[in-house]
Amino acid sequence: MRKTIRFALLVGASFASLAFASTALAAFSPKLIVSSATPQAAGGGGAVRIGALAESSAVAARVGAVRRIVVASPDYVARHGTPRAPADLEAHAVVAFSGIAGVELIFRNEAGEGSVSIKPRLVVTTAEAALDAVRAGFGITRVLSYQAADDIARGSLLRLLSAYEGEDLPIHLLYPGGRHPPPKLRAFVDFARPRLRRRCEAVLRAVRS
Repeated sequence: MRKTIRFALLVGASFASLAFASTALAAFSPKLIVSSATPQAAGGGGAVRIGALAESSAVAARVGAVRRIVVASPDYVARHGTPRAPADLEAHAVVAFSGIAGVELIFRNEAGEGSVSIKPRLVVTTAEAALDAVRAGFGITRVLSYQAADDIARGSLLRLLSAYEGEDLPIHLLYPGGRHPPPKLRAFVDFARPRLRRRCEAVLRAVRS
């Protein structure tokens, strides 16, 4: 009987995606299966969490960080100009994926925190759909850096307003505490942790290119 590791992917499941995790782990040990789950359903498994951690008895291994970044296509910028400050976004076509008519975007820089109220020109349900629209030159969107890293590296998207991105959002690999975690979970954590770190480093290099 195959053993199953349940792992919850929290906030942006395509990062360190289940497809990546299962493919990598299958090469490591084909007798193990990785499946997605909510934190509650994960039971004795673990999670990848993006953002600040709440108090918990779980072991947290930091593997990297991401940022909220603003992106647009070179074609859009050539036609409509480059926003120099968050307030400039009010004059641009913003693509949102919040599912609401109005969006308040929070920005931070050395001078402190500020917000800009935006009425999006297009509202979609996922970051992937927003990025599709932005690649096509429709407008500007804000996503987590890993979601746009490959496009930035290829030059199909430009990173904008980098001085206003604020602090990094940490990424942790979480798993239950205790002196003796289950061997199947320990094997997964030991295998996945360095690969997640390398992926985070690759994202950082891409968005800085």
